[in-house]
Amino acid sequence: MRASAKKQARIAIDLALAFLLPVQMAYQIVGESAHEVLGLLMLVLIGAHALLNRRWFGSSHKGRKGAASAVATAVTALAFVDVVVLMASGIAVSRHVMAWLPPLMSLPLARSLHLAASHWGIVLLSMHAGMNASRILGLVGMSPGTHRVTPGKIAGGVALIAAAAYGAYQFGALGIPRYLFLVDHYASLDFGKPAVLTLIDYLAVAVLFALAGSAIRSASIAQPSPRVRDRAGRARRNEPSGSSQAVSSTRTSALLQARTTRRAACALGIAGAASLVFCGFKQTGELAEQAIPANETTPQPTIDKEGEDEMTKPLVAFFSLSNLVSEGMDAVTYATPYANNTQTAAEAIAETTDADVFRIETVQEWPQLHSEASHIAGEQQRRDERPALTATVEGMDGYDTLFLGFPIWWYSEPMSIRSFVESYDLSGKTIAPFCTTMSVGIGEAVSHLRDLCPQATVLDGLTLRTASPSIPSEAASWAQEVLESAAEE
Repeated sequence: MRASAKKQARIAIDLALAFLLPVQMAYQIVGESAHEVLGLLMLVLIGAHALLNRRWFGSSHKGRKGAASAVATAVTALAFVDVVVLMASGIAVSRHVMAWLPPLMSLPLARSLHLAASHWGIVLLSMHAGMNASRILGLVGMSPGTHRVTPGKIAGGVALIAAAAYGAYQFGALGIPRYLFLVDHYASLDFGKPAVLTLIDYLAVAVLFALAGSAIRSASIAQPSPRVRDRAGRARRNEPSGSSQAVSSTRTSALLQARTTRRAACALGIAGAASLVFCGFKQTGELAEQAIPANETTPQPTIDKEGEDEMTKPLVAFFSLSNLVSEGMDAVTYATPYANNTQTAAEAIAETTDADVFRIETVQEWPQLHSEASHIAGEQQRRDERPALTATVEGMDGYDTLFLGFPIWWYSEPMSIRSFVESYDLSGKTIAPFCTTMSVGIGEAVSHLRDLCPQATVLDGLTLRTASPSIPSEAASWAQEVLESAAEE
């Protein structure tokens, strides 16, 4: 391949990766299956990128380097390691594209590594892209040899600085520092927020670290390596005296460039520190909201019982674990710090609709240690198991509407829910699923339920945020709407 073609291929791959990673982080946009397909595409692109830059692996450790050059090399090396961890953990948690491969590690470990590596990827890969995109600093007049200021450069500079400032804000607002160092082992996704806005948030964070990478690259150019400085010193000693003015001009330009870079680095550092402070305040505020007792919420609505004899009584069936005490979690849901979230919702729905209640329980006893329960749940999903249940519903044919509640385990419904729905003929019934979660919403579970119950009407369902004091009122209002819609039909 010719040099120009290689260069174009590198640029195309860098641009594709720079766009795909924020898209992957905005999980709401793509969903689970497409997330894995795009992850496989990224693996292919990264392999091609490494192949096109294979000479770097053999020469990166050679020669003496300046401080900035050493940092640039370290960022690139760490980015490569991060990609390896990201792909290995992604294969381990895959339930579609790579599910046929044997797991490389336990699911809980793979999940934690994947969470951390994906967020480190935003930082390191964006910095790597920035180090190889001198045009970013060129837009704001900071690249070597750029002195003339034009309206286009001013506008571009303002846009980049605004994007970076917003990225610094979102760096904290999205909780990225907590994921980088696994303070939180589970991702919290806001499915009430438009997916496009989530993508913009992550793109802004990528711009922030791309600018940081560009600053490092600029500093490495302005700060020659010791080997280059030695050569320059020997050249000055041997050159004619008349050329000293040119040498002085070159050194002045380098000093100005280094000073500009230091200022940019300081600005980025201040923005990063501010984002970390914001992250701390945001987390404190969330904990304060979670501490509000559930019984202090708005009174639950009730439905009009007029015409009750003409309607069959609904059934509320739910699965919930409340005895897990480790790591501040309830059940093996993602980031569920309080117990009985699903049961609380189920009781509120039953009280509002005057429904019968059935608790789904497995014959298998669940361990109290969260990590052990999480591992069992993940393995059940990987093997597509149907765990045995302790009891069945008597007279299921007498119910027209089934409210079905569960926590989200590994992005979807627990396998006990599949055991439950496959135990009955639910043809013609309306299934209204609801879930409690601090991670993904109910979308994947609804899709699975529609596949399992093709003759039933499975509604879009309700996603409840765990530990929210509004769980009872939200669940009750939704249940009332479901029954009112059914009565109109």
